[in-house]
Amino acid sequence: MGVVIAISQSKGGSSKTTTAINLCGALKETGYKAIVADMDKDKPDAINWARQGKSIDFVMELFEEKPMDILNQLKSKYDFIILDTPPNYMPAAFKAIMLSDFIILPCSPSFLDQNNLTDAIAIPRMAQKPFKILGCKLQKRQKLSDKLMSELRESGLAFETVISSKTAVLECPFQGKWLGDYLPGCDNHREFLALANEIIQLLNIQPAGSSDITVEMQNENQQARLSRVNERN
Repeated sequence: MGVVIAISQSKGGSSKTTTAINLCGALKETGYKAIVADMDKDKPDAINWARQGKSIDFVMELFEEKPMDILNQLKSKYDFIILDTPPNYMPAAFKAIMLSDFIILPCSPSFLDQNNLTDAIAIPRMAQKPFKILGCKLQKRQKLSDKLMSELRESGLAFETVISSKTAVLECPFQGKWLGDYLPGCDNHREFLALANEIIQLLNIQPAGSSDITVEMQNENQQARLSRVNERN
């Protein structure tokens, strides 16, 4: 069964869709079956991104009021299902969190992102879901970026991988491409590959292409690992 990952933040413009699309592309490049499900009916940024070009074929709509049945079908077909959630904790965002196995909380050095982080953390904690914070839009030798990552790493709640503020990550949506297709080998592409590998290791996911018997055993190990991550949070 596949792993459901929700990308969640309370405000728009916080790199949720950027994270969803590029993480999915990185997981696919690593050899896994992965798909993005856009749950924002009012502003489906992932769908619109894919429609800008012809190279992104791993995005779908998930606007149903009761998405569990569809998610269960997707879990039987894909290794990873990444939920791109709406902002402001609309009902669909809460559903995504409750239905997910793991939650990623993007956070940039901006005042608004950091101001919303406490609330963002409270939601998965109340839902008793494991989560990690992803530092985004970071710039080297910038005081705000350095301060944010120092605080996050001290908390033990952040990924080791961070996503830097580079031109490529801003340009690729206009071309309807993910970073690996738009500018393979660039800094941002390598960062998302590193993020994918960190998630694979964190959740103890079996290498892509494993046999059914191995995957069945791995599912049990994966649930145990998710429980341990949850306890640490």
